[in-house]
Amino acid sequence: MELDDFSNPLPNQCLGCNLCITHCPTGALCEHEFKKDLCRSHITQKKAELTLWESEQIKAGALIWGCDICTQICPHNRDIPVTPITLFQENLSPMLTIENYESLVDKKSYGWRGKKVILRNIQLVNDCNM
Repeated sequence: MELDDFSNPLPNQCLGCNLCITHCPTGALCEHEFKKDLCRSHITQKKAELTLWESEQIKAGALIWGCDICTQICPHNRDIPVTPITLFQENLSPMLTIENYESLVDKKSYGWRGKKVILRNIQLVNDCNM
């Protein structure tokens, strides 16, 4: 099965429900603006040194990689069937940890950002759980 078979995204049909805006924990989403520097997903991918506020956001969300609250809450993403592409169903792990990151980081999409970023985020999350 070709990936192109699944490349029919919905046209811009925002329902205007504002669920993404009201559920964004940092205020990165506004009605007519996206504030990238406030986005937790952006912060988890940042290679540069984090500010104290950015570190606190990773800890508060227990985020190793990404946030995705906005996409999880969006009505357009409800009842999406699981992909039939078996490659996307392999090596699933519900949580990235210091114990399993070595076996996953080179096989997963987040690995492109580099091991240092992932290890930094794991450390931040682990520090707040101690």
